[in-house]
Amino acid sequence: MRRVIALSLLVVVAFFGCEKAKKEPTHLLSFGQQGNKDGNFIWPRGIATDSQGNLYVADFGNNRVQKFDTAHKFVWKFGEYGNKDGQLMGPSGIAVDAAGNIYVTDGDGRRVQKFSPDGKFLQRFGEADPGQIQPEFPPMVAVDSAGNVYMTSPKYHCVIKFGPDGKELARWGKMGTEKGQFMSPTGIAVTPDGSTIYVSDTLNHRIVKMDSLGNVLKLFGKQGVGGGEFSRPMGLALDQAGNIYVADSVNNRVQKLSPKGEFIVQWGIKGTADGEFRKPISVALDPAGNIYVCDNENNRIQVFKPGK
Repeated sequence: MRRVIALSLLVVVAFFGCEKAKKEPTHLLSFGQQGNKDGNFIWPRGIATDSQGNLYVADFGNNRVQKFDTAHKFVWKFGEYGNKDGQLMGPSGIAVDAAGNIYVTDGDGRRVQKFSPDGKFLQRFGEADPGQIQPEFPPMVAVDSAGNVYMTSPKYHCVIKFGPDGKELARWGKMGTEKGQFMSPTGIAVTPDGSTIYVSDTLNHRIVKMDSLGNVLKLFGKQGVGGGEFSRPMGLALDQAGNIYVADSVNNRVQKLSPKGEFIVQWGIKGTADGEFRKPISVALDPAGNIYVCDNENNRIQVFKPGK
């Protein structure tokens, strides 16, 4: 009888092990290297895709944004260092709206700039803070279908919401560890209708789920290395089913969670080989569901096919 039970347990373990393996994304390619030439990066921080599947990278150390086509070939770039309109100071977060407009945060965590699909300056949200770039915690940005813009501010431990006209509509959070408080929040993702907001509460090692008014609906995660645990989580992305992808930076991996925060799968270890990471900072998905990871200290972007 004991042998039968033991055998049954082995079958169950093997079955679920196979299921997990099937869910792990498959590495497709990596591109980029350290440098200032077209297609090179210096500490890339933010990535976003548009409705056509083109990729945009916030190239922090080069103070520019680069665009790549669906074949991952360099298309164009814009940006130069400075705090004037159209200039960039350590670009960190990036988002693209349905019309193809591009939103970029400066590294100081106080300003978002809106650019046209061809990289022309259109609008500013917030104000620049010269000389106050956050070297360790990147402020990030998201936009909903109504044109509202959401920015994390690690320096001020809050999330700021702007209307399409650039006016500040709300500011949520303050420094702390309690519900409704943040410690250097970085990543942010918003459902298209703006009803649900996810924030990486980086130094509290958790993800915060909020409603459109900033009310906290759920906290999930804690510091650790297990599934659903984090060590300085940063960039976030949502797929069409509402699943959450988390750049778990210090654990050198990406995790996929359900909309309720339930762990689904993880992949990545520290290293330089394909499928390995050195401080993944942000993550994005294209219309086909392919997953892009900003592999910061390896100065490259990695692309994965979703697991089945």
